[in-house]
Amino acid sequence: MLDSNATLSLINVLALSPILVVQPAVIFFTGS
Repeated sequence: MLDSNATLSLINVLALSPILVVQPAVIFFTGS
């Protein structure tokens, strides 16, 4: 149970991290 939950959390973090990094970059480059 704990292992699967930790895995899902890790997947969510890995999936969200690029979005959190790319989105501001796109906004910065398109806005400038």
